[in-house]
Amino acid sequence: MKQNQEYFIKKLKNEQKNLIPIVISSFFLAFGINIISNFFYEYFNVESSLKLLFGFIVCALSFYFLFVLFFNECNKSLKISAFFVFNKEKNDIINVPDYSFCNNLRDYLKAASLESTGVKAIWEKISLNSIYTPEGDKHQQNFLQMKKLIEELTESIVLYDLSTNLTDYFNDDFFIEKNFRTFERKDLVDVWSKNRIIDLISRPLEERPHLNDSDFSSPQFTHICAAYNPDGSMFQEIELKLPKNSNVKKVNNILIVETDHLIIQFFIEFNGCNTNLPDGFAEYYLKLDNPDEYISVYQIDISVKIKIKPFALLITQQWEYIDWIDSFIESLMLYDENVFFDRINWNSVNVILYCLDQSSEKSNFTKEEKNSIDNTNINSDENRI
Repeated sequence: MKQNQEYFIKKLKNEQKNLIPIVISSFFLAFGINIISNFFYEYFNVESSLKLLFGFIVCALSFYFLFVLFFNECNKSLKISAFFVFNKEKNDIINVPDYSFCNNLRDYLKAASLESTGVKAIWEKISLNSIYTPEGDKHQQNFLQMKKLIEELTESIVLYDLSTNLTDYFNDDFFIEKNFRTFERKDLVDVWSKNRIIDLISRPLEERPHLNDSDFSSPQFTHICAAYNPDGSMFQEIELKLPKNSNVKKVNNILIVETDHLIIQFFIEFNGCNTNLPDGFAEYYLKLDNPDEYISVYQIDISVKIKIKPFALLITQQWEYIDWIDSFIESLMLYDENVFFDRINWNSVNVILYCLDQSSEKSNFTKEEKNSIDNTNINSDENRI
């Protein structure tokens, strides 16, 4: 799955290179066919106007088929199924080593709860434990509040990942600064005004009681991109560096980023659905005792739709403004549960752990058996004496 998603732009580049020879070959093929058809037209005395009309129709259909076939490849859709592990007894998200999505979700939730009584109330009073309690309208209302909170947390993670990816890619001497526009908080009102978590985390330090009294408020810091306090409160600057004429908006819970070259859409969905951890993962990797008694594992779907604008592909020198998509998709794919378990090679690890357990049990059994035989021999010797 990862391999299919990872090199989307690279694949389009190769197809664009192949398109030019195909068009040239088609031209000469059409020229040859035209000569042959002229022979038959003259042979059967077909009027010139009909020849012209027929030629236009054939050419139009040929080019339509050729370009539609290519431009269909310009659209890409992928669904990333992330997960988090919930401790029902402690009403908390469990840390999963080397899985940034779950850990970021936990950190964002803690930071938002410190500064927002509304977020804290939803998490503590409603809780994931009670979203399935059949209480009619109240149940539905509770579920919708929790659903919205989880989706906002996830969208915050994705947006910050996008911000970091764009900054790392476009902050290169190769690019001319005047060709770009940096979307700051003041330019993203349509986004953070519809997401409490983004609003809280990106709010300026002078408006943050938990951070304003910290060392980060010192005049020696001229520009702060991120700040983290030991109590869990945090500040993260959200900036989207994009080519000029770009636009960022949120429509019907869909985050949309549009440039001259592409349109990318993000849709987050949490339906309260459970997913399963692989055998032995909770016991060995998370080091939990009797996990089935107090943990639940929830799935969150991150849907991404990418559309490369067709005419942008015809301009070869514009590829550098699109190449960042591949690295961004790669970073998002790290959130997918299947990719994560493949990356840590859990199936192989679990087999090794199983073999070690079997070997240990066999060793213990042999030792006990040996002790029993030794005791029998001792008793036999004592009886003879």
